[in-house]
Amino acid sequence: MADLTRVYKVGLVTSIAGLTWGYDSGIISGILNVQSFQDLMGFTPANKTALSGNIASALLYGGIPSYLFLSYLNDNLGRKKTIAISATFFLIGSIFQIFTWNLFSIYLGRGISGFGLAMLVISVAIYNSEISPPLIRGRIIGIQQLMVATGIAISYWVNYAVSVTNVEGEAAFRLPFAFQVVPCITLLIGINFIPESPRWLLSKGKTEEARESLAFVRGLPESSPQLLNELESTAVAIANQEIGPWSEVFGAKNLKRIYVGLTLLIFQQFVGQNLINYFAPTMFKDLGIKGKSADLFATGVIGIVKMVFTFPGLYLIDRVGRRPLLLVSTAIMAVAFFYIGFYSHYLQGSEIDARGYIAVACIYIFMACYGCSWGIVHYVIPGEIYPQHLRARSEVVTAFSDVFNIASTQLSPVFIANLTHGGVYFLYGGFLTFFGIWIFATLPETKGLKLEEVDIVFNSWQRWKPVEKLMEKTTVDIEDKEKP
Repeated sequence: MADLTRVYKVGLVTSIAGLTWGYDSGIISGILNVQSFQDLMGFTPANKTALSGNIASALLYGGIPSYLFLSYLNDNLGRKKTIAISATFFLIGSIFQIFTWNLFSIYLGRGISGFGLAMLVISVAIYNSEISPPLIRGRIIGIQQLMVATGIAISYWVNYAVSVTNVEGEAAFRLPFAFQVVPCITLLIGINFIPESPRWLLSKGKTEEARESLAFVRGLPESSPQLLNELESTAVAIANQEIGPWSEVFGAKNLKRIYVGLTLLIFQQFVGQNLINYFAPTMFKDLGIKGKSADLFATGVIGIVKMVFTFPGLYLIDRVGRRPLLLVSTAIMAVAFFYIGFYSHYLQGSEIDARGYIAVACIYIFMACYGCSWGIVHYVIPGEIYPQHLRARSEVVTAFSDVFNIASTQLSPVFIANLTHGGVYFLYGGFLTFFGIWIFATLPETKGLKLEEVDIVFNSWQRWKPVEKLMEKTTVDIEDKEKP
């Protein structure tokens, strides 16, 4: 009997990558409001909005060129070495951020960090999907989102602690930047104590090493019949699927998967989490939360809510499935944004009242729903829908959704500053409504599927149906064709 706790432990080590991503993306929301940082960067009333968006987005801009190397490194050096190289780039970028001296240096530091982070989180998702049994694959891949949420929560409270303890001068932003090297160094140490992906080892003909690796992550002896059967079936599947050319990535069989994976990640950039992640203090101020550091405290609570609600998401994703989780949560998130927009545009007065506190609560409701649905599913779906021989290259294509992440991050402060009061919430509520319709009509259910079952789902135009029904139909079709 396999020891599944091994898989969880290995997944937890690699998913420290999510902690680095979450902390780095969350800490900037508070740092952008630190006066000493604004002075050093040359903020003025005229350029503050643009510079805030640019600095926040520099992390994402840095990630784009990394996709040129992602497939090559994963396919040729392996998952572990790619993770280590990526974490090293992030560490170098973090050092630049800690010792930043002008606008160019902060752009450079966040760009280098982004270069490493983009490769890091994708490589971890690939690794975690390859070590996971189908029945708990969603949870193992989703651990990374739990760590992202934890990193964001920690960053928010670091910002709050710096504010209330009256840290003075440049230490008010250099100290928060410094903490991000801790999870990165932890990952670089931890990666030495876990094995390479057994699937990647098999793809390189390293059968003995693959058996040792699989035995480690399954907690089984190398002579176990269960382990040998899994190893043999995986080896046969890989032997029939050599690493395909780039043209096959966009071939008919894989194009539907690219469409689903890429579209889901593009939509994820515009559900509204970037708006809250980067600009929550501004949003709370606009809703009437006043007082010294009150906005940062309210923002810190967001981090806790998002982290806590990731746990039920990790449980439900392999219980109720991906589609129901997304559909219900997206509907609630849309209603939450529509209420905030209605309150801001029609009801808000000079002082916050009960209706205003409901609007504040809606921000927390939104993040709770995001944490247990979109936050997890956008890691899980791309990590499980692509075939082994095209996985790394397909993930590279999917990763270009970060272009839209940049657009979302850059546009958020512009929307806040220029749309009618409450208009930004109506806009995102509209986005969510459209996304919910797309999920219902297009997104397949992939809970617990094996590779051949994923093929059945994507070969059907009725992808919303349970895979059992589609398999029944496929069996009937085959029997009909075999009749004389």
